[in-house]
Amino acid sequence: MPHKTLIIGVGGTGLSTIREIRRLIAERYELGLEALEVASIRFLYIDTDAKDIDRGRNWSVLGKKIDLHVSERAIITGDKLGELVRTPENYPAIDAWLPHVGDFIGQPGDGAKGIRPYGRLIYEAAENKSLVRNACVDLYNGLNTAFPQFDEWRIYLIAGLSGGTGSGMSLPLSVDLVKWHLHEHGVKTKKFASFFVLPLLQISDRHERYHQNAYAFLRELNYRALQVEHLPYTDCYLVEPLNARGRTIGLDSLPLLIAHRIFLNFQGGQAATTVDALMDNKPLHPHILDGGDPKRQHATCFSTFGLSSVSYPRETVAQCLAYQQAAALVKGWITVRDHPKNVHQGVMADLHTMRLSLEHVWGDADPFANNNFPSHEVEVNNLVDQGLQSLGKKQLGKGADKVRQNIEESFRQLGYQGFYKQRDNDIHGAIKQMRQQVRYRITALLRSPEHGLQYSLEFLRELTKILTAWKQDAATKSASSTIQRQQSLRTNFSDSVNETRNSEQKLMYTDKAYERDRANVGDNLKTYLRLVISGAAAKYAAQFLDLALVEVQSLEADLARWQMRMTEVNDGLRAKLQNILDTSAQGTHENGKVIFNTQSLDALIAGTAPAVILPAVEEALRHKLGQEQLDLLGIGGNDAFSTAGILYEAAYQWVLGPACPVDLRTVSLYTKFVEAYPREEQRQDILKQAEALSSPFLRFSPEQLNIGGVQPTTVPVTVIPSDPGRMVGNQTAQSLVQKDLQAVQRQLAQHGDDPERIVFLQECQIFPLRYIELLKELKKMYDDYQPHIALHIDKRESPELYELYALTAEDRRQMAEEQRQVDTAEEVFLLARVQQWLVGVANPRSEVEEIRYEFKEPGLPGTTSILLGKGWEEASLWFMTGDKAAGTEEPNMRKARSRLSEQARQYRRGIAGDAQAQRDLASRFEAYLVGSSDAYERGIRDPRYERDMAIIRRILTGSAENPKGVV
Repeated sequence: MPHKTLIIGVGGTGLSTIREIRRLIAERYELGLEALEVASIRFLYIDTDAKDIDRGRNWSVLGKKIDLHVSERAIITGDKLGELVRTPENYPAIDAWLPHVGDFIGQPGDGAKGIRPYGRLIYEAAENKSLVRNACVDLYNGLNTAFPQFDEWRIYLIAGLSGGTGSGMSLPLSVDLVKWHLHEHGVKTKKFASFFVLPLLQISDRHERYHQNAYAFLRELNYRALQVEHLPYTDCYLVEPLNARGRTIGLDSLPLLIAHRIFLNFQGGQAATTVDALMDNKPLHPHILDGGDPKRQHATCFSTFGLSSVSYPRETVAQCLAYQQAAALVKGWITVRDHPKNVHQGVMADLHTMRLSLEHVWGDADPFANNNFPSHEVEVNNLVDQGLQSLGKKQLGKGADKVRQNIEESFRQLGYQGFYKQRDNDIHGAIKQMRQQVRYRITALLRSPEHGLQYSLEFLRELTKILTAWKQDAATKSASSTIQRQQSLRTNFSDSVNETRNSEQKLMYTDKAYERDRANVGDNLKTYLRLVISGAAAKYAAQFLDLALVEVQSLEADLARWQMRMTEVNDGLRAKLQNILDTSAQGTHENGKVIFNTQSLDALIAGTAPAVILPAVEEALRHKLGQEQLDLLGIGGNDAFSTAGILYEAAYQWVLGPACPVDLRTVSLYTKFVEAYPREEQRQDILKQAEALSSPFLRFSPEQLNIGGVQPTTVPVTVIPSDPGRMVGNQTAQSLVQKDLQAVQRQLAQHGDDPERIVFLQECQIFPLRYIELLKELKKMYDDYQPHIALHIDKRESPELYELYALTAEDRRQMAEEQRQVDTAEEVFLLARVQQWLVGVANPRSEVEEIRYEFKEPGLPGTTSILLGKGWEEASLWFMTGDKAAGTEEPNMRKARSRLSEQARQYRRGIAGDAQAQRDLASRFEAYLVGSSDAYERGIRDPRYERDMAIIRRILTGSAENPKGVV
């Protein structure tokens, strides 16, 4: 039956798990997160670092968005908690539990800084807790309103144990979910499962409390499980990146395994009911009392699991296809080809397309392709002929100069000066158009099977040569159009007009004379106007070519850089593809066997036509870049990683589009499995290997298991897709694989609703934390880290926490001996202090009190004085631990301990039968305690007072040195 489900991820591990669950949903259901099958599932991500959500995570799967809505995020920070951190005593509710960790925190802000009590403080701050509470309650109430027909509730909480966020706030949050009435412990229709991730021992670049935090969390987890209110979890899962058989997976793969485990519960099918029922761990024994020691009690309500699969991961296949196509695209662009050798001819043929023809250079052709004109020299000739032909016989003398004036002032509607002024004003726009057209042409050459990169480079070099020659010609023509030359030609024209005017005054002015004069006037006017207008055009051309050469040479340099960048991009794309294939082959990410490899990819590619596909991917790239035409030089400006990402995303979108010949939506695991391994013995071997990988991801200590107490329960479940796959002969692919499974395992496989995977699940339940092998090393790191105040989230609870590691007989003997030595040292030191065998002396220089042991040595003059420490507490610490006190040599320290121990032993032996001496000693102890209570700020409630009271009682009533006491 469907459940209402709330999945809460705390910190980075929680976020990664949420992302993986949403990925599985997107892979399984065509509508992704909008599918009806998952409509009753809600997610909430809680973190102290807002930037983590975008850190290296892709929130799109098979073209479907899986990113979190704002209502599914609760980002809480400590940026307003400076006062709380500095002076918690001013906030009694906080001070009651918060250890003094201000020195560890520094300046509050984003992130919990790997400090568990600070992570809890961030959560407990009123504004932050209100935000989290409102988010949880709103999601919960929204589901209740939307799905009143569903009675069952499931809450899943996921967190890592090594940071400050997940391990700091998960326990208080879990308790609050009960207080907020979102979960009710013991109600059959409500289940609350937690998943906590333990660290890998061999790991670098982590903060100094990375492993210690995990052990501190486990101590608190065990303690709270044994209190009256218990833990609120129906089941509490613990996993590490190393399974029971020693197989290691990355920490980043554990969220996927947890996601798979949760996904099994709601994916549908017969198996979902079975695996959901496993999340109800009811231990037969509520706890184990370790050897009668109340400080060693072990809850047994913990679980772990192992999960492996045989899969055909469609998302991975889509990624591989996309990387392969993107790499093939880049390789095609940069591959050296046997290109045409007559590059000059090719450039000349393309000049007009690139808006670099002579017509464009001299300003005759519009750089914006709106209004082109013929050659200005041809146009001048035509305009002169048209103007003079309109003048009849005996009108040339009067009208020729008006023709000149009209052509000069109306040339191309603006007059020649106005026209070339406009060209000058638009020159930068013209250069921009030219540059873009050249880039388009280079792109076409790079894509062309006949040309390619080397031809493109030579093309630009030849273009530079041509433009350079044109620039020299333009400069020559511009220089020849001097004012003197213009005036000379203007004079020639005027003279011819005057001659014509004189001829027209003659009585006998024949038609032949008219034609002669018109030709003469026309030639002089054409010569003059061509010089004047060509001079303006040449000036524009020279300026245009100056700018154009800079751009073309820049493009040549850009193309050379682009070549190097694309070589890096090609290498990067292929490396990424190979990494995915290698990871799939190892099965580390999915933890299993993947029915996809290099050969599979090659087979898919073999069924495609590159000549059709690559242009289609290029078109997808153009669309992604938002370009009017594809401009390949526009994708090399970023770093190689970003450029590779752009190309990959374009290829990925094409792979998921209807034009892709490989339709991943219709792929079946069974079909691919049978295709890849047609022989049953091959398939059975793959299934055996995959099942062997399903050992629980938590190693148990043989030593701790032998100590015993409770036997863990292991339940195996195999889940297979319900989709039958294609027919193979007279049976379905599913039938074949089911027979293979029956041949390699005992339990009957159950149908699930994930078409991509056969899943092997092993649930291990009912065990104490001390069974975990990792615990021994974590405890060592925890014990070595001081002080512990930075590790625990409640200073009231810390002294009461139980030891997690059970003791062997040898451990107990050794611990008893160590404790006897400590007790004896405590008794000797306090007796020496009360008896004044130790004295406090002020150092004459520093005025600091020094604790010294002073005595006469037989046969030696004077008094020996040995410094034990600066102050009684430092001296006491040295005496208990054997640490060297500052400024004192070790041989003297050993001598002091030995002599004092012997002196105390002799003294206690001497008063053993002397009642009065014993009463005197008791009186001195009483006086000492009175003085101590007066000196301590908290009086008799000071921990030092309570410690000394316990030592005195041992001395007077029974001790490690004298079990019967001195009386």
